[in-house]
Parts: sequence; C-alpha cells; structure tokens
Amino acid sequence: MSRGVVFAVVKNQAGVARAMRRLRRMGISNRYIELLTEIPYPPTLIGGEVSDTRLPWFTAAGLIGGLLTGLFLAVGTLLLYPLIVGSQAILSPPVVVIVYEITILGLVVMTFVGFVYENRIRRDPLRDWVVPANVDGHVLVVQVPPDMVESRVREALLEEGARILPVEEPERTRPEDDALVIEREAQ
Repeated sequence: MSRGVVFAVVKNQAGVARAMRRLRRMGISNRYIELLTEIPYPPTLIGGEVSDTRLPWFTAAGLIGGLLTGLFLAVGTLLLYPLIVGSQAILSPPVVVIVYEITILGLVVMTFVGFVYENRIRRDPLRDWVVPANVDGHVLVVQVPPDMVESRVREALLEEGARILPVEEPERTRPEDDALVIEREAQ
C-alpha cells in the first residue's frame, strides 16, 4: 500500500466541493489535492481558488509591440529610404493596411505565447495516476502533507460521503538500471 496518498471517489459535484472545503479547513493546500474527472469543472464550482490570469497583459504587449513594429516597417521604411513617386503621402492606404496586419499578427502571436505560459505544466505534479475505468464518480487524489496523519484525511473524506479506493504499488518488472532485453522468437 502506498503511504501518503489517498484516493477518494465522490459521487457528485456538491460532494467534491464539500470534500475540498473540508480538506482546506484541515490545512491541506491545493497543491496536495488533485481532481480527476472527465468534466472540466471551473474552480468556482468545486470550491477552489480562482487564480488571476496574466493573459490580458500578454495580449496588450502583443498589441503594442505589433503596432510599433508595423509603424516602423511601414512609416520608418518610407522615412529611411525616401522614394517620392507621384507626390504620394507618407500615410497612404497601403501603409494603414500593413500597420493593421502586423498589429494583429503581434496580438495573435503574443496571445498564443500567453496561453501556453498560463497553461504550462505544473512545477510539482503529484503523479500520473491511472484510475480504473469502472469508477463511478469523481476521483479526488490527496497527497498527505508531511505534517498530517493519513488516517485523519481518510476519516474526513469518509465523513463527507466519499468512498476510499485501495492504492496498490505496481510491481516492478525490471530494475531501472538494467537494459531492456528483447528476445527474438525461434522460428
């Protein structure tokens, strides 16, 4: 049995919210709790913390950077390399189109960069858990903090209506240091 990790199956969304609130009242932070479900619940529905996003800042930086780059390429090129043809103005309609397109390009690129940055892989993931497919409900994985007793966490989850799943360590098929040997079948 794996020490320090509790798997609990909770039937519905309200049960998940109650269990997570109870765990937080016990002093377990969100970095020790992971919810495995097929439905992506927003944190406000399950009683979690809502984190601020920096995506608008990335979008604004892309807007400003794209606008400045577009102005430099369109207007700056005309000023650096003057070629007056038919008394055409510096800010003609083609210049506006170029500035617009490069501004939108900067906005889209920085929004994508911000999206990837905001959704990056967590710094300290709990583990990759494999849960049986026949589990009916939402699986709450709680890594018991070092200063807490596992039985208290189990009792709290049971009081909130959760069903505790047994955790088994997978058997090691080969030592990690040994090379993988593939044997060819005799024909």
